[in-house]
Amino acid sequence: MSPEAMAGLYLTIAAGLLAAIGMLVLQFVVSRFRRWEKKRREMVSYLRRREGERSVGPTFHYAPKAEAEVFEQPSRTRREGSVQRRSKAGSLAHEARTEELDREAREWERLGGAHRGG
Repeated sequence: MSPEAMAGLYLTIAAGLLAAIGMLVLQFVVSRFRRWEKKRREMVSYLRRREGERSVGPTFHYAPKAEAEVFEQPSRTRREGSVQRRSKAGSLAHEARTEELDREAREWERLGGAHRGG
């Protein structure tokens, strides 16, 4: 066998070994990323469950909730109640603001009318 053929054979064997090592490393990295992603998803799920347990009623971060206040409810019921509570609070705030603006407008008209008339 000529020296060029031997060099080619050695290069082919080396390239095959490097490709095999690269595939093993890639397999290890991909499996590690999958494991990390699985742990991350489990943690997110756990935190969402804990947040759902805590969001049964309005609490403040400095006031710990009493154990008697925790109710076991299906998550959908909790979400619907939360949405209803938020929409009710929003509409009440809107109504209060509208009344305040109406009151200010009446006051402004009363004061403005007095200045124009006098």
